[in-house]
Amino acid sequence: MSATYFHRDDGDNASRARGSLALSRTFVPLPSVSLTPYVSGYALGVRYEQNDMSNNAGRFVPVVGFQTAAEAHRSFLRNGTGFAHVVGMDIDYKHVANIDQDNMPFQDRWSRIATQNQVVFSVSQSLLRMKDSAAPTEVASMILQWAYDFSGRKSYDAPYVDPLAPFVRVLRNQIDLGNRRQALTDKASDIYGKVSIRAIKNWFLDSEALFDPLNSELVMASVGLGWQKDADHRIGATYRVSSGLAEDVHAYINWRLLSFLRVFANLNYSMKYSYITRGTAGILITPKSDCWNIAFTTIWHTYPSDTSYRIVFNLKGIGSTANR
Repeated sequence: MSATYFHRDDGDNASRARGSLALSRTFVPLPSVSLTPYVSGYALGVRYEQNDMSNNAGRFVPVVGFQTAAEAHRSFLRNGTGFAHVVGMDIDYKHVANIDQDNMPFQDRWSRIATQNQVVFSVSQSLLRMKDSAAPTEVASMILQWAYDFSGRKSYDAPYVDPLAPFVRVLRNQIDLGNRRQALTDKASDIYGKVSIRAIKNWFLDSEALFDPLNSELVMASVGLGWQKDADHRIGATYRVSSGLAEDVHAYINWRLLSFLRVFANLNYSMKYSYITRGTAGILITPKSDCWNIAFTTIWHTYPSDTSYRIVFNLKGIGSTANR
């Protein structure tokens, strides 16, 4: 549960209370097969001012569904060393009741919950390296996701994505909102896929794509290459393109130069507009005791133009204080 009060110097004030409840139980009818039916509900109450008058509004959205998961694996071992191939499949059905919400003011993404009669199919594969008694390490993985709404997808003319929508729908919604396009109402969603490869020690390659089969269009694609020894030694870059929206390169580095000194930087460069859209750079000083640290950071944005300088002092287990 949560409660929020919105205060505006030049506008109407509002208060809101939100809560949710879920009940589920998992059954295992067969080895490596599970079935989890569930029921849940999402309540929202709002008190807001409009034209110097106080108004109250509320709604409760019930949800029912089930999730079934199955997994199969096969090992290719010799003297305790080799590989294991794991394949999994999830089917998630969700029915969100159609509740009138037109009297609710827009405040955030929970102000509107679209009706659903939708099933989401997810297929995953993993290749694991097995070595004697050591813990398995992932060499490669893949995931595919596709959704189908039997009643045709519903959407509201809102600047937010549906909080109960599956990831494959949310990703397309974010791109459409960025392009100021009306959200799609097709029964079938796009197809989302992600592949990760970690075949060489410390190196990793990640790629993902969103494909629209109806229009034979690649809506979004990205590929990233990086090297990581541990949390203190990381470097990498990612190229991402979204249909009609953006074409960016994101690069980052986090490196401990000395036992007490670490440098870090993040950079987003727009290839579409040929300028740096956002960047962060700084140094982190950590004493030998490792119970506190202090960071000096510079953050800049190109649009809108903004540059800030921050000094952040952290006490482990207590919190942080920052100045801007």
